[in-house]
Amino acid sequence: MNAFLLILFFLSGFASLVYEVLWTRLFGLLLGNTTLAISCVLAAFFTGLALGGRYFGRRADLNPRPLRLFAGMEMAILLSGLVILLLRGPIEALFTWAHPWLVPHPLLYYLIRFVIAFMVMLPATFFMGGTLPVMSRAFIQSRQGGAGQLGRLYGINTLGGMAGCLATAFFFLRSFGFTAAYAAAIGIDIFIAGSAWLFARSSGESAINAPGRSRISLSAAERVILTAMALSGFIAMSYEVLWSRLLVFILTNATYSFSIMLAAFLASIALGGFAGGRWAERTANPRRLLGLLEIGAGLCAALAFLLLQYIPQLQHHFFMPTAMTSWWEWNGIRFLQAFLVTSLAGLFLGATFPAGFRALSDGPEQTGTKVGELYFYNTLGGVLGSLATGLLLIGWLGAAAAMLVMIVLNILLGAWLLSGRLLRQSLILAILALILAAAITRLTPPALLTRLYSISETEYPLVAMREGIEGTVTVHRHASGETGERRIDVDGLNVAGSSRMLRTLQLLQGHLPMMLHSDPHKVLQIGFGTGQTSWAALAHPISSFQLVEISPDVLSLSSEFFQDLNRDVMKDPRFQPLILDGKNQLRYTGERYDVIMNDANYAVATASASLFTRDHFMNGRRRLNPGGIFSTWMTTDLHPEDFRIVLKTFQSVFPHAVLWMAPNCINKQVVLMGSVDPLKIDWAKWQERWPQAAAGLESVDIRSPHDLFACLLLDEQGMARLSAGAAVNSDDHPVLEFSTRDVRARDLCAFQNLSAMLAEPADWRQYLRMDANRSGLEAGAMAQIERYARASRQMFQGMLQFYQGQTRRALSTMLNSSRQIPESRLASGFYEEVDRQTLRLVQTMNRAPAAIAPRLELIRHYIGLERYEEAAHLLRSLLRVDVQQPAAAYEMARIHFLQARIDSARIWIDRAVNEGGKSAGASFLSGRIAERENELDRALGEYRSALARDPGMLEAHARIGHILLQQGRYAEARQSLLASLQAAPAQGAVAMEMGDAFLFEEKPEQAAAWYRRARLLGQTGPHLYHNLGNALALLGIPGDAVECYRSALRQDPDNAELHYNLAGVLIRLDQDREAVQLLERAISLDPGQSDYFNNLAMLHRKRGDYAAALRIFDEGLRRHPASRLLLTNRQTTLEENTRRLK
Repeated sequence: MNAFLLILFFLSGFASLVYEVLWTRLFGLLLGNTTLAISCVLAAFFTGLALGGRYFGRRADLNPRPLRLFAGMEMAILLSGLVILLLRGPIEALFTWAHPWLVPHPLLYYLIRFVIAFMVMLPATFFMGGTLPVMSRAFIQSRQGGAGQLGRLYGINTLGGMAGCLATAFFFLRSFGFTAAYAAAIGIDIFIAGSAWLFARSSGESAINAPGRSRISLSAAERVILTAMALSGFIAMSYEVLWSRLLVFILTNATYSFSIMLAAFLASIALGGFAGGRWAERTANPRRLLGLLEIGAGLCAALAFLLLQYIPQLQHHFFMPTAMTSWWEWNGIRFLQAFLVTSLAGLFLGATFPAGFRALSDGPEQTGTKVGELYFYNTLGGVLGSLATGLLLIGWLGAAAAMLVMIVLNILLGAWLLSGRLLRQSLILAILALILAAAITRLTPPALLTRLYSISETEYPLVAMREGIEGTVTVHRHASGETGERRIDVDGLNVAGSSRMLRTLQLLQGHLPMMLHSDPHKVLQIGFGTGQTSWAALAHPISSFQLVEISPDVLSLSSEFFQDLNRDVMKDPRFQPLILDGKNQLRYTGERYDVIMNDANYAVATASASLFTRDHFMNGRRRLNPGGIFSTWMTTDLHPEDFRIVLKTFQSVFPHAVLWMAPNCINKQVVLMGSVDPLKIDWAKWQERWPQAAAGLESVDIRSPHDLFACLLLDEQGMARLSAGAAVNSDDHPVLEFSTRDVRARDLCAFQNLSAMLAEPADWRQYLRMDANRSGLEAGAMAQIERYARASRQMFQGMLQFYQGQTRRALSTMLNSSRQIPESRLASGFYEEVDRQTLRLVQTMNRAPAAIAPRLELIRHYIGLERYEEAAHLLRSLLRVDVQQPAAAYEMARIHFLQARIDSARIWIDRAVNEGGKSAGASFLSGRIAERENELDRALGEYRSALARDPGMLEAHARIGHILLQQGRYAEARQSLLASLQAAPAQGAVAMEMGDAFLFEEKPEQAAAWYRRARLLGQTGPHLYHNLGNALALLGIPGDAVECYRSALRQDPDNAELHYNLAGVLIRLDQDREAVQLLERAISLDPGQSDYFNNLAMLHRKRGDYAAALRIFDEGLRRHPASRLLLTNRQTTLEENTRRLK
């Protein structure tokens, strides 16, 4: 019996946490995702639990059949849950109506939110809160083992909650979405209610003797226990809030991180419940046990706080993921880190509940009432603790001081319980607690958690921070100090900064919509960042600018540390700031705008994922005036599938969407712009408005309207093709927020996404108005725009080369692109950035000369610059320090291979493998060495070994395809080449080899398509044009084939085969004179081809010059006496000439 009921109670805890997570998300959407709004929701949730626990605890003692009561309560929970869903529409309608009046009164607004959340959730949470005391009444029916049974119940229910928390995040919401997850929770409740009811009936649940009264008479000692449990709940929830605020810097700002933190804490509470029940049963002095548990919790919390100081070092040595770490492994590491911090204190805190019950009760009498009272006080204390810590203490004291205060209070609470004279000691300990709290507040240095707050900014030391209600906002300055680069982060996530890349993005986000809109007047921006975007937008003659920012600390720190970027924009009379949730504002505001700028950041981070849903974009579309523009910025270092999801979601709302990206630096930031109406650029207005944008954009070397227009990278047709088949991100199914594609190799993702975009070249002409009288577009202007567009694409190709570690080649590509537009400085920043990066890497290495990672990073940078001797010098010094360095040996092998010193490369790669095992990189380099030695089968084996270790290694796929092509295995070659192109579509050389494979299979149509694609991707050279000419000739398009052959000959004038093939096409076009010259040139270049002699002789015969034809046949036969073709054709020519002479 007990085992089955424990399973039901586990499921009850499971369903309760599913509901809690889902209701928090639901009310977050309806009431706002600010900390205050979510705190109101959670406070309402737990207050309902507390009230339900107290009420049903007393009812349980009066009910002779508690199992049937439990079944009825679970049924009531599911019915109440259905009512909450039905009330979603009316609540949204209410706030749509009331929002404009409530925004100026934030305290009243939050009070109303709390009341609504409380009233809506009260029925369900009220019944949830009663399940523990009711089940306790059913289980605990004897004096012996009561605390142990309660500990098992409490532990199993909490363990179910942990499972529900993880299942909701890692399974329900990720795989099925909100509605399906809600249905699952209701289904679980139906199962619990039905099973409990049937079990009670089938097992013949016997009536339990119920006391004749429902009121409880508490002694002074019992009131002390309840007071202690309330304080314990206060401290426990304070710890949870503080740990959540601090661990986010370690676990990253992602939804899974918060679920993992909560699950780790619940796991430790559950273990504590099991252990506490056993301890309570064995003790003769339960109050003393409770005191010791509280002291133990405080000491363990102190240990956890100390551990937090060293988590950055521990992570570096033990928890550092690599590019090969799987998503599940990475989340396992996160759980272990969270559990290490929370487990010991959580264990002691979880044990206090059964210990408190043991101190409160000596037998089964009024079990439900006493459990209900205990639950009521403990939960209510937790509500107050979470509210006080999140809304007051962190802001007043800071997280470090607040944690220390809670630790001291925890230990003092334990000491108070251990004291014999409770009333007298209460006053003394209260005074002592106040004195210690004041001393801690005074003495705790603000920089105590500096290392923790800087864990995600290893090269940017902390210079300022604000620990506010909406998160910890930090400002960081680069360690070198020479560049003056600063960044502003919220909870460890970078939101803006002063680097060239971020300044470019911030300026484009502000200027582009104003340049593109026909006549912008009213603008809304969501998110402030450094304030540079706001300043850029206000440089234009708009009449109203409304900013919505969730954190006031972002505004204050940006005003203090980024004044050079925002130019005191908050003093502009048009600037109207609102401290609100931007998503909520867009949902409920009745105002209309010409431009809405969604200044969100990382689309898969918790802080901004909700700003990339279709619902949010739809709300933005509804708030736009006719012709309005919605823009949002995003990063290219998302996983390619997540990147496509953002594009798909955005374009599902704004069909006329374009993407802008500046090629003025090593860029990972883009601006998406969309509208319901087709986007058009009046070139005359574009030029007229340029002076308003020039002041800011010229600082990042975008110095003309042509430079700015050259940033157009992806048009609406290309976006549709690129995102075809991708999922749509929505509030109901937030596939981005719950993405399982956690990314650590961000440069690879940026490379793949840029490659995909370059494979879809933008047709910029469709966006320019072609009426020359209206827009000033003349032939010369169009040619200039075309020139800038070509140069820009070449710059992006250089960026791809940089991501591949080919820095020297990238610089050369940038130089070639700059020569096309010598009047522009668009690419100049790239050279400066490479120089700054070199200096930065040298300084980082010099600051930590014993560290290996910075030295290896500089070595790889030198290899990319082809500064091989400098790289080798650093490697030799590194290998002298530590001979067991497989990474260093591998890099030495790379250098020797690139210098064509193959024997030395083989020696070093063998050493790397012997010391560190065979990695994907080592296998790939071994394959390159084997290929260079023409051992193609061995090379294939090495490349396949590399893919077994890293299936995403696109270079290995490409090399396998190349070898298979050489071996004549064309179909297999195409499969490997296509696998490489799917990972990075903008590989011109690989696309060209795809064309070769189709051409050799005599499929000229597909071959020509791939050759054209390669040409669009920047591939040039005689091989491309020669084979494209061959494909076109086979397709019967001789005119285009001639142009391709001529292009190839200009680059390779001594290629005999090219002369021969061009001659063949010209013969078909009856251009015999030039064909004769080409064939003569082919013979002079390569007389070893009998076909050249045959075709030249036959051409002379066609022209009626039999003497010349016979002379060429004779010359050919002298060189190729065994050629039957020459013999046969000479004989027929001779016979024909004889007949002609007769």
